Order: sequence, then C-alpha cells, then structure tokens
Amino acid sequence: MPVIPIIICSDSQEEQRKIAQRVAIDFSVVIEVKFNQLAGILTQYPDTTIVTSWLQPCTELKEIIKLTSLNSTPLIVFIRKFNIKTFNVLPDPEGYLLLPSTVDCEFETWIGRAKQVRDNQIKLTQEIADLEQKIMDKKWIDKAKGLLQKHHGLNENQAHDALRKAAMDNGLPMVKIARNLISTLQKIEQ
Repeated sequence: MPVIPIIICSDSQEEQRKIAQRVAIDFSVVIEVKFNQLAGILTQYPDTTIVTSWLQPCTELKEIIKLTSLNSTPLIVFIRKFNIKTFNVLPDPEGYLLLPSTVDCEFETWIGRAKQVRDNQIKLTQEIADLEQKIMDKKWIDKAKGLLQKHHGLNENQAHDALRKAAMDNGLPMVKIARNLISTLQKIEQ
C-alpha cells in the first residue's frame, strides 16, 4: 500500500515547522511546502491531505480552498486569529475543516475527519448532479409527451405509454427516445 503524504502549508515557517513536527508523530511522510508550490505538489500526490495554518483569512487561503475543492483534496485550515469574521471572509466550510489554531488534539483524528468531510462533500455534489440530470431528463420527456399530444391527439398517459413502449422496444432509456423524437420533429418543422 503506497504511503500517502500529509502536506503542510503555512504563511509562517515557524508555524509550519511546528505543525509538521506534530503531524510526523502519526504520519510517516510529511511534506512542507510554500504556497506557490502547492498546486505542483498536488499533481504529484493527488490522494494527499493538506493542513494549512494562516494568521487570518486572505486571498492565498481562499485559493488553497478553491484548489483543494477542485482536486477533491481533504483540507484542514487552522486560523491563528480566529474570530466571527473568519466565517464571513472564507468560503463556507463545505468540504474542509476550519479550526482555530488553539485546538489541541491528535492530528490523526482531524486528518481522518477532513477525509470524511471531503468524501461527504463529493457524495453530495454527485447527488446534486444526479438530481439535476433527472430534472433535465423529465423536461425532455415532458416536452416529447407534449409534442405527441399535439401532433397525434394523445392524452398525457397515452403519450407517456408510447414513449415508454418505444424505449422498451429499442432498449434505450426513455429520455433518449424523447430527445430523438424532439430532434426529428424539429427537423420536420424546419
């Protein structure tokens, strides 16, 4: 099983060293990087977890959050000047952990939690995409039913049954039949 490194990035070298030493207690590979190295190191280690520590929210930290979200990388963000404004400046903590730097615990616990949070965010994003696709599919089917009703004098149930029968007869999803029907009728009407 390959060893997955933990990447540490901070706006303070001293803080970065302290975190790296604490993380090294539980993890065998810890890599310290500067902000400008982070994107490159993520391409080398896509399955990593990133631990950051910043004095306060800033543009660089927002970029790290965006980068890890795009790469589905677990992220822990420690803020050393943590206050209520922290929540208003940074993106909503969906997919990453936002903690004050005063939290004292084993990093193994927080890194495991960061992975759970990111996995949950990925799952929710996929569920949303699936639901959006179902809505689009329903719109195609409803439009095709409407065209069948208009052009063939069918009621809604008959139009639905006709689409379903065509789908079953052709071994295709009903939405594919609906799209084909709409495309064909649009070509005829032109």
